[in-house]
Amino acid sequence: MGNEKDTELLPFVLQHVRQLVETQTGLAGNQHQKIVTPFPPAFNDFPDFQKDQLDFRDPQTDPIAAQSDTNEAFDFYRNTDYLYYDYSYGIKTEEPTLSQICNEFFLNSVPVNTDDTNFSTSFAEKKFAFLQKCRRQTVPQETPFIYTSYSPIKWEANRVVVTSEAVNQLKEKALAVYADVGSTNEHINFLLAQIKAASYSSIEYDFGFFDVVREWFDPVLLESRNWKFSTDSRVLYGANDPTFETKDVKLCYAQRFYVVKNYSGTSASPAPAQPATAQPPTVRDHRRKENGPNTGTARVRDHRTVERDRLLGRKVSSIQAGKNVPAHAQAVTAATAPQPPVPGFVWVPATDTVPGHWERVKAKPKPPVTPDTNSATYKVAAVLCRIIPRKPVANQPA
Repeated sequence: MGNEKDTELLPFVLQHVRQLVETQTGLAGNQHQKIVTPFPPAFNDFPDFQKDQLDFRDPQTDPIAAQSDTNEAFDFYRNTDYLYYDYSYGIKTEEPTLSQICNEFFLNSVPVNTDDTNFSTSFAEKKFAFLQKCRRQTVPQETPFIYTSYSPIKWEANRVVVTSEAVNQLKEKALAVYADVGSTNEHINFLLAQIKAASYSSIEYDFGFFDVVREWFDPVLLESRNWKFSTDSRVLYGANDPTFETKDVKLCYAQRFYVVKNYSGTSASPAPAQPATAQPPTVRDHRRKENGPNTGTARVRDHRTVERDRLLGRKVSSIQAGKNVPAHAQAVTAATAPQPPVPGFVWVPATDTVPGHWERVKAKPKPPVTPDTNSATYKVAAVLCRIIPRKPVANQPA
């Protein structure tokens, strides 16, 4: 094992990064901020960042540099302008975007307390930056966007090392998290089969983060009681979608990206067979505030969970429809294996628990290689998001 194409390793890495971030930030259960993880582990809504994609500068007077930098800056703005549903999984919305919400806020809000000079000054500065100062366009396409940058990436001095005992706990956690989606989708089943079959004695990765810098936006303004809309029925988002109100679904945007690179796992020796009477381990799901004793009563799925499963089901269906192409071939249940989808794959017959499927030919074991500290690809493993209020706080009870 040991390269970034080992997709069966990703569920373990993502689960560990989430635990690491929650410990570092202490934000679990915070009402204003949210930590989300990609779903599914691969081919999700969080694109990998290439090192050179984060090298753009502003402004650029040189025509050649401007052509490259404005396009990279546009891509970064577009990728960080998306919003996500307020769930532990990163489920991207189709609309609106953060800039659309800001446009609604800056153009249609009115002050409530004109004596608060701090609010009025910050509002004026951000409005000017949003409408004028940070407006850019790509070269030579002239595609408009709002300039958004990033803080320098901070990498942990030492590689993160996950020991055997912790790896086993991550495996149990990953199985519980993905199984709890409640989907019978073939893609989810394939993912669960990969996790069950995976066995590692240790996992390592390089861990870092960078912040999204928006000169044109301050979340404190949206959360202030010093403004309202001129029309009481107007909201920041969801005006044409009643599910936002009835199902209490909120949106959030990315503030910080936690990234990994050079992740690798050391294969473990096959574990001895467990007695048939062994009880499965008790696993805590990070989305539940508590895990009570098993009373024999089926767990009631609240409206947020039902809505989450609907959104996840739609996402996975889009993957199977070909909007995202997985690195592994889709599981096949035909009795006779077809021709390999691409060279380098072999057919693995079905078992009682895993359907027949194609797998990439495993390379012969290679001696350990020192990770390249200048690896160009940064994979998003978790995102620190800020939750956006749907209505002005001034219209809400104190």
